[in-house]
Amino acid sequence: MPEQLLTVLNLCVLALLYLFFFRVVRAVMTEVRDPTGTRSRRPRRGASARSEAKRPGAPLTPVATEPRTLAPVGGVGANVTLQSEMTIGRAPTCTIVISDDSYVSAVHARIYRRDGAWWVEDLGSTNGTVVNAAKITSPTALRLGDRLGVGAAEWLVA
Repeated sequence: MPEQLLTVLNLCVLALLYLFFFRVVRAVMTEVRDPTGTRSRRPRRGASARSEAKRPGAPLTPVATEPRTLAPVGGVGANVTLQSEMTIGRAPTCTIVISDDSYVSAVHARIYRRDGAWWVEDLGSTNGTVVNAAKITSPTALRLGDRLGVGAAEWLVA
């Protein structure tokens, strides 16, 4: 066999090997970021209220009384007044810092206001964010009386 042909075959095998490793690393990173295998989608800026209403968890009817605070369930901690955008996690830069819970990620979840409703979004945490005992996989609207869980902490939306 000519030496040039062997060189080309070696390069092809090497390229396939690199492609294989790239695919393995990409699959592992996807699973590490979101263990359920589904990607969470943030609401698009400027999306119409009609498209938001079609999403799971979107408020079906406008609520007369809006949530204003997060009250800790079990009486541990203080009420948190909802702000236009806030984060929950262990990092000192978060709006709500939960430093003593190993089940909480550095930046675990985000609460924000969009189209007149409050939304909560899990930011790729390992243990997930829970609304009313259900783990959320996409941005979910918060309503009065909902229970929001992050790690061992739980709040009542009031």
